[in-house]
Amino acid sequence: IHRGKHLGGFVSTKTAAAQPSTDEPGSFIIGPVGADAIVKQEEGGLCVLTRYGAPFVDARRTQALTFSDITLVDLPGAFCGGSENDAKSYLHCKVSTRTPKDYQGGHSAVGDGRTGEWVEGCEFQMLADDGPNVRTMRMKIETSAPDNNLLLSRSWTNTDLRKGDVVAIVNPVTFATATAPVVSAIRYVEPAKVEIGSPLQNIAATLGLNDLKDCYLYRTEPSCSDFVYRKNTHIGGRGHGLKFNGRRALIADNRFENITGNAIEIGYSWDRGFEGYGVNAVLVTRNTIQSCGWTPISSESLTSIAGNIAIKDNHISQVRDAAIMVRRCDGVIISGNTFESATAPAKGAWIITRDVQHLEFSGNLLPQRSQEHREEPRR
Repeated sequence: IHRGKHLGGFVSTKTAAAQPSTDEPGSFIIGPVGADAIVKQEEGGLCVLTRYGAPFVDARRTQALTFSDITLVDLPGAFCGGSENDAKSYLHCKVSTRTPKDYQGGHSAVGDGRTGEWVEGCEFQMLADDGPNVRTMRMKIETSAPDNNLLLSRSWTNTDLRKGDVVAIVNPVTFATATAPVVSAIRYVEPAKVEIGSPLQNIAATLGLNDLKDCYLYRTEPSCSDFVYRKNTHIGGRGHGLKFNGRRALIADNRFENITGNAIEIGYSWDRGFEGYGVNAVLVTRNTIQSCGWTPISSESLTSIAGNIAIKDNHISQVRDAAIMVRRCDGVIISGNTFESATAPAKGAWIITRDVQHLEFSGNLLPQRSQEHREEPRR
């Protein structure tokens, strides 16, 4: 009935420890458990232990990498971990649990190359956690100099910047944005020093600032570009289904079922430090989504870079908050989608938008007497 359904009451080992119980072999005592998790537990209920481990393959700096016709059972980590892997492909691969009764509890994502992945004909059953695309995440400017050089704060989200790349510099308060080319970048352990091809004082003025200290910097091009995710099945999982940040993507003809988080998270964003700049030039079409997420298709950006998004001809059923959420994007088409659910969306409408410019609706099929669209106030 609930194939792959997530079980609530998450307890992290950062705050709780497990030790064997003396009552009987194979039983454990886990604690302390916070009140917010206690209320989600049921006496006699099933306890699911999720352990994240090493990836199947750990790769570094590959120009092209293809996995085809591979089945992995009880995968504890990423299918392919590592960094700076361009043009990865997964063709007719499968990640499965050992038996239909087993639970794994993770979430899938896309890789971190300059050229995006091609994922087609795959089946993911509760694919284990491997995080969002690091190549689109924010870096932070520590200092700026009159010679157009920026010194970046050390961070695991720093990426390799090269001559000719395009970066966006963002005011962390207003999210005003300016773009500029990279002239040169000096790498140590991390890309620490970057020369920008536009006067820094002009960029600061555009952002309404005196200098660029503590501003965010994103590599916007090339960054997971030309991504394809089609004809895949993704069932179950603790986090989101597909998480994508980047430019130019086709996400089509997939099935997502019983995923705790959103099925398709384009423009993955978490404002406490993990967000990417968003997406640009993306088509999400003919996907079937059932019992997934707060908003099964979501595109949120904090940087005003995102836009040119088409969400067309998808079938979304059994929703929680809403079916589609879009925030801070320019140029969005939402058309031909079918929405249905036994319960009404908690947000009161099937489509929620905030700070969206040039938004078009047409031909969406809704249950009778329900509201199609609501625009949330700016926060």
